[in-house]
Parts: sequence; C-alpha cells; structure tokens
Amino acid sequence: MEAPGTSCKDVQAQAKAKRGEVQAKIEGLIRVRVSLDRLLGACPGKGSLADCAILEAIESAENSGGTS
Repeated sequence: MEAPGTSCKDVQAQAKAKRGEVQAKIEGLIRVRVSLDRLLGACPGKGSLADCAILEAIESAENSGGTS
C-alpha cells in the first residue's frame, strides 16, 4: 500500500492535514448547534406559523444570503 518515495513524515503530514479538516467541520457543527440552541430558546413552541421565531430566522438568513 506504500507509494514509492512516500515517507513516514509524508503520512504524518497527511494525517495532520486531515485532522485540521475534521476540526474545521467540528467547529462548523458547533456553530450550527449554538444557533439552533438560540432559536429553540426563542421559540415558545406554540402559536401560529406566522409568529414562529425559527421560521423568521430562517427566512431572514435566506434573504441576507447567510445562515443564522
């Protein structure tokens, strides 16, 4: 499975790069979780959809081109 000319140092560098990618994904997921927690905290869970804080936040994010 070794590629010619590949050293242990090369493999370690690839593993470090992959770890960085994984860490970035984790940080992104944490931001999503925090945003969802904030939305859930603002939502009474009852009433009409016209007054839904979660839907308002989603609509606002879509209109601004970003995410909550």
